[in-house]
Amino acid sequence: MPRSDQQPTVPPVSNGAPAPDPSGVAYRRGTDLDGRLQTPSPGIAAITGHAPGDGVGHLGTSFTSIVHPDDRRRLREGVTVAVRAGRAYEVAYRLRAEDGGDRWVLDRGREASDGSLEGVLLDLTSPLEEPLLSVLRRRREGEERFRQIAEHIDDVFWIGSPTGPERTYVSPAYRVIWGREPRRLRRDPSAWLAAVHPDDRDRVEDVVRRRAARGYEIQYRILHPDDTLRWIWDRAFPVLNPEGGVARVVGVAEDVTQRRKLEAQLRAAHRMEAVGRLAGGIAHDFNNLLTVIRGQSDLLLMDLVPDDPMVEEVEVVRDAADRAATLTRQLLAFSREQVLRPRVVDLVDVVRTMEQLLRRLLGEHIRIETDFEDSLPPVRVDPAQLEQVIMNLAVNARDAMPDGGELAISARRERITPAVAGGRTELPVGTEVVRLDVRDDGHGMDEAVRARIFEPFFTTKRATGGTGLGLAMAYGIVKQSGGTIHVDSALGQGTTFELRFPPAWGERPEEPTDDPLPPPKGRVTGTILVVEDDPAVRRVADRTLQREGWDVRLAADAEQGLALLDEEGGRISVLLTDLVLPGMSGRDLIDRARERHPVVRCIAMSGYAEGSPERRIDLPPEVVFLPKPFTMEGLHRALDASADFGARHRRLPPEAV
Repeated sequence: MPRSDQQPTVPPVSNGAPAPDPSGVAYRRGTDLDGRLQTPSPGIAAITGHAPGDGVGHLGTSFTSIVHPDDRRRLREGVTVAVRAGRAYEVAYRLRAEDGGDRWVLDRGREASDGSLEGVLLDLTSPLEEPLLSVLRRRREGEERFRQIAEHIDDVFWIGSPTGPERTYVSPAYRVIWGREPRRLRRDPSAWLAAVHPDDRDRVEDVVRRRAARGYEIQYRILHPDDTLRWIWDRAFPVLNPEGGVARVVGVAEDVTQRRKLEAQLRAAHRMEAVGRLAGGIAHDFNNLLTVIRGQSDLLLMDLVPDDPMVEEVEVVRDAADRAATLTRQLLAFSREQVLRPRVVDLVDVVRTMEQLLRRLLGEHIRIETDFEDSLPPVRVDPAQLEQVIMNLAVNARDAMPDGGELAISARRERITPAVAGGRTELPVGTEVVRLDVRDDGHGMDEAVRARIFEPFFTTKRATGGTGLGLAMAYGIVKQSGGTIHVDSALGQGTTFELRFPPAWGERPEEPTDDPLPPPKGRVTGTILVVEDDPAVRRVADRTLQREGWDVRLAADAEQGLALLDEEGGRISVLLTDLVLPGMSGRDLIDRARERHPVVRCIAMSGYAEGSPERRIDLPPEVVFLPKPFTMEGLHRALDASADFGARHRRLPPEAV
């Protein structure tokens, strides 16, 4: 036997068969490795442990069948990778002898000009080859450790050609991520590329061919057999041979579909948050303007006799201001800055009380089906606002079913799973929620519409007068109530809105406690300090209050207001201040005014909602909150409410002012 460091040569082909070679047994076989081994050497029996079958030179059984089962894949991959790369192969493996023993061989060969394989088998069980066998055993142990790692990771480890997009080996995770059998690549190494989305395929192939020798990182989509799209993050690294050339390329392909969904969800949340802040700011500014328009309209109407032709014109202006105020309230709802009056309610009861109204709203051509799980825990929401949410979703469903259909409303318990948390709600995994679904079988919506459906002023019903605020308002109310809302829809498959609310564990549904607003009392007058930085709002408040007999002091900021309070001593009985002021805030002004002048009654007004976290306008119980825009009657009611000083915290709802 030759020394282990000698390189046996592959004998030349002569008369169609390999010539004998004293350094080993020369052979010829087919590329499929499943045929019989052909050799003119009688030594085949000594090396393989199997006698020739039909005459000298032929092994009487399939060659692969005598290879140790644990080594067959390594033999196939070693030969296939080398042949496809146009180079000689060298693979060590075990043969099973007829007596059941194992015999190590070193197989060296190449592809012949006729496409068959020709090579030399070296017996490694000889004592002379023991050092080489020891090295190969250690190499095999290392390969086995690598294989165990590759076969148990969630990502796809792959080996590929340095000259093209072919994959010669993929780990078992390929079966899960690509949805295809790894053995397909043995027959067709380009099969992995065929699974790449057609829109990405040229880009991927170009990157692989141009940058394989340097390594690359690329994201692309694949078409899974279950008809889903999956995003792949593929990273490749060149492996160099001793000469410094690229011997092969190895890489890791990771399924990042879920990660991209989460990233998209986070981007959408940030966008909605930014739009919400913008909407809240716009609503605040518009509420100041509407306060002026509504206030001046009231003052004009008071100056006109009932039969004056201008009365009707002024009423048109006032009504337009009221409609605009409704829009700003919807903007505040989206930005989660409107006033909510939550209480513990039974979600099913809220829906059932609306059924008759919904049937009239939707019309006879739309059926309403309900399905409620028994014994649902209560939730803490503002029932009036929840009714508004359901109403908006029902209207959206009606418009999606012009020819009729079904609106299904259902409620049940749900425990948040990783799949649900991944793209349908921001609530933590394991959280138990009460889920309310509103589903229609209308025309549905595509991905582009679905991505923007909750944005304010986005509408697909512009021609029919849609404002694009109904679903934005629903989004804001649900979020402000501590819940989440998700839409699931596809063209031609209807739409489902999923609302999830945290349960109010251990609490019982509460009866309504909001007392009706008291009728206006007899006008109480005195000295009132108005602190407002908007000159037009300041002027309207001044004229309205003077008309009712109040002695009015005006200030443009908190510092000026404090100075007037200190100068007037105890003459000022009421402080009416805007909460968003330049310099010192209205909230700080109220605190300082109550410290210095405890008997002063305080009314806080703002175009933002009370409790807005960004505006720091949480108020003490004795302070009345007056949302803008307010009417003259609303201002009178606020003054009446402030007279209940120290009694309780009274808030005037927007519809009352």
